[in-house]
Amino acid sequence: MEAMNTKCTFMRLMFDDTLECSNGPISYVTIVKLKMKGHTLGLCGNWSCAVWAWRKNWINIFSFIGPNGTDKATFLNNLKTYLPPYDRYVMVGNEIDKQEALDAGWEFVYEKDFGEGLK
Repeated sequence: MEAMNTKCTFMRLMFDDTLECSNGPISYVTIVKLKMKGHTLGLCGNWSCAVWAWRKNWINIFSFIGPNGTDKATFLNNLKTYLPPYDRYVMVGNEIDKQEALDAGWEFVYEKDFGEGLK
């Protein structure tokens, strides 16, 4: 299968200390801009807090939440295996999340390096 679009990135955002609603550096505005550019976004970790903080719009921004009953690496593998192919699979998080992303074959970006989006 070919990748869907050369600009399409499947991105998984950790919650704790990643998003601004949990004392992280990534703002709601940044998330909305990424979605508007066509990126597929999802939440992992303490996702219920983001859903509550952004309760009016979360359903229009995030395509998935998880990991819901499994470990993060298995969840990432399942996403990559069972969804259409993307050009990039990127997980944004902190040191605790890095190894699971790498084990699943995803790129990893530290939340503090993410800034206004992907490079």
